[in-house]
Amino acid sequence: MIWKPPSGKALLCHQDAAYLEFLAPKNMTTCWMALDDTRADSGTIFYVRGSNHWPRAGQGGTFHAPEDWLAHARESMPAGAELDLVPIEVPAGGAAFHDGWTFHGSPPNERVDAERRAIISHMVSTATTWGDGAPHPIYSRYRRPGESELDEAFFPVLWREDGARSAWLEDWVDQPTSARR
Repeated sequence: MIWKPPSGKALLCHQDAAYLEFLAPKNMTTCWMALDDTRADSGTIFYVRGSNHWPRAGQGGTFHAPEDWLAHARESMPAGAELDLVPIEVPAGGAAFHDGWTFHGSPPNERVDAERRAIISHMVSTATTWGDGAPHPIYSRYRRPGESELDEAFFPVLWREDGARSAWLEDWVDQPTSARR
């Protein structure tokens, strides 16, 4: 969960996929789920329109509370491009999806009366494997020794072109809502 309290600091404008040095290919889709009503002045996520078509950038500088939350995007944009910021304003329970190469981040929460909380889920293709990059301090604990496939217990298949998904997820979806825990 990401929590931005009243008057909370900015989060660097970045491309999520740049941080996937441990997976191959480095492509993903992010789902950003709002737990509170979001507004531009409460530190909601902003997308840089069209940035998913820009060249892929590396990891930026200071991620949490950067001095200039837009610096990495400005440094990475191609000549002639504009930094067209789009605030993602959704009600609590709403969600926004973006490509892993879309620049996004959030400015400080200017409100003193509202917090901004969100849950983030990253989704990768079923063809994704563990890459040759440096091990990740969090995600590497989910890698089975000597194997390159992602373990469905930790990386469930939500959907495949043939309609299949992880068995445990299929069982959960088939349960009545009242039986889910």
